[in-house]
Amino acid sequence: MKKILDGLISTGKINIKLQTLINTYLREKHINAGGILIIELPNFKESAAFCIGLRIKIDELHIDWPLGFIFVSKTLVENLKDDECQFVVYHELGHIINNHLILTALMVLCKQKLINWLAKQLKL
Repeated sequence: MKKILDGLISTGKINIKLQTLINTYLREKHINAGGILIIELPNFKESAAFCIGLRIKIDELHIDWPLGFIFVSKTLVENLKDDECQFVVYHELGHIINNHLILTALMVLCKQKLINWLAKQLKL
């Protein structure tokens, strides 16, 4: 996974326009904006966007740090109007802020535990 992520980051570049948009949005919501990077992928031919990241939030310590990367293909940026591109980026940010990566990982782990348990019960 690290090799894939390193490869995506090294071939991409920060999309300043979208980065400014996200930073402004997060500041308005009183969320630390320093941990999210918008990476535009020039060699990605499909119109695509995806993210990897998580949100660390500890109310007692006044910590609210979303950390991660939002990847958008150059094709997507070129083919969408500004407001459509903004929608896509906010959608991906929603995955990070709501810790969908962590929830997905937990579901996968729980699913495997459940399958193993059922197999044992059914003596498979």
